[in-house]
Amino acid sequence: MKKPLLAAAAFSSLLSACVAPSNESLRAGSNTPNQSNIATNRNEASARSTEEPTKALNITKLEVSLAAQVTLQLENSSKATLRIWKDSNSWGAACWRVLLIRNGRLEVFFQNPDQEFTRNGPAFDEIPGGGHLDQKLDLNGGNWCGLGHCSIHSERGFGGKKFNFEPNDTVILIYDVPVTQEAHDNHVWYGVIAATTGIAVNASSKAAGAENTRTNTKTKENERSVLSVEGWMNALKIDGVQVSRRAQISLELQNISQEGLRVWKDSNSWGAACWRLLLIRNGRLDTFFQNPDQDFTKNAPTFNEIAAGARLEQKLDLNGGDWCGLGHCSIYNQRGFGGQNVTFEKNDTVIVIYDVPATQEARDNGVWYGVIAATATVQ
Repeated sequence: MKKPLLAAAAFSSLLSACVAPSNESLRAGSNTPNQSNIATNRNEASARSTEEPTKALNITKLEVSLAAQVTLQLENSSKATLRIWKDSNSWGAACWRVLLIRNGRLEVFFQNPDQEFTRNGPAFDEIPGGGHLDQKLDLNGGNWCGLGHCSIHSERGFGGKKFNFEPNDTVILIYDVPVTQEAHDNHVWYGVIAATTGIAVNASSKAAGAENTRTNTKTKENERSVLSVEGWMNALKIDGVQVSRRAQISLELQNISQEGLRVWKDSNSWGAACWRLLLIRNGRLDTFFQNPDQDFTKNAPTFNEIAAGARLEQKLDLNGGDWCGLGHCSIYNQRGFGGQNVTFEKNDTVIVIYDVPATQEARDNGVWYGVIAATATVQ
């Protein structure tokens, strides 16, 4: 459950591990006078604690088959032990997202946040310094949402149909772990990392894809756990994305359903850290996300309402403070990252993601949760 963040705690925020980007190439214009502020003593402690473990956790050895099976390693490149949530509890079970770019079209897959557990406790794995943890994901293996459907734990595919990747698909894998009090109490990693790969076509992946036919039907006793998420994901979309060279983004959240929708205001801890941005430049990937350890003088679960068919305008500014990226996290009044502004370049691909965790407050207030995304090309 997301807690008020009046006392900012140490935030283990991580960047994309799939690339080693040249920071200078992302900062044309960073030397413009008066574009950045230096962290004040009152706030620099939280910013510094956020940056310390930045390069500790990486996604490595990412491989994807035509049968939509994913293998990878979570690698701890630091000397200290890292704790990672087990995926057998509610804190770790819905942290993976897969973005698919096919012929310029973007599809979003994410683990169902409304999974049911016979036992539930905040258990974790430990990755020793320099070690790694093997991970396997199967989009057709149940408990995934995508293509307008959510599957239960025993259901193969989406809406009764198995899903396959295709040659020349671009796949982006995201590990997105929200901040919780349990993460603070147990010193478990949270943050956002990502990696990208193309589809490796080989004999085994072709065979797996050819056998990709088994499906099951939802049972009545379990379908309630997917219906609410399916309704949400088919009700809200990101539209009208415009991106400037100064890394400012404007967009609209559009309610495409026949009923009103509630979305968190960004002035409270439930809604303040739900936006992520992926930058693809010349095949390289960089990850930016809003810092979840923001301070609030007043904190309550307040929301905006979007009428049926209506839109809510949103504006994001990567250099506007309270964003993490390029090895740094900025505080609320600090421009850029590490004192330098980010700029986009012509033909950059930008993916904007709205990723709202399922919390008790969201359920109690009927507020939208789930994952949606949209893409734009910088002109």
